[in-house]
Amino acid sequence: MRLSVRISPVEPGVYELPERCPHSNCDDKHFEKHHHCAKAIRDPRYEAVEAQRYRCLRCGHTFRVYPKGVSRAQQSDALRLSAYCCMSWVSAMEPSPMSWTLCRPS
Repeated sequence: MRLSVRISPVEPGVYELPERCPHSNCDDKHFEKHHHCAKAIRDPRYEAVEAQRYRCLRCGHTFRVYPKGVSRAQQSDALRLSAYCCMSWVSAMEPSPMSWTLCRPS
């Protein structure tokens, strides 16, 4: 059986703001750009990306927004998915339902 894996690439210039403030006591939808910084990531193509920092205008809570394809764990979705698929293949485990949503048999 062959598996083809669709990996979402890192898009360094594409940021998706949350719909609401991530702070638990606030649900405001208005943010302002607060700061930006380079963040090292574990990815086969990029060594670092720019993380945007935003501040909620209602509660003042600040939070980071990473480019599309990068998680808060500072690793790309591509690296995480590759590692999962490799571990499943090496251990000869049956793919879990989660892996079928990420990996599609060809």
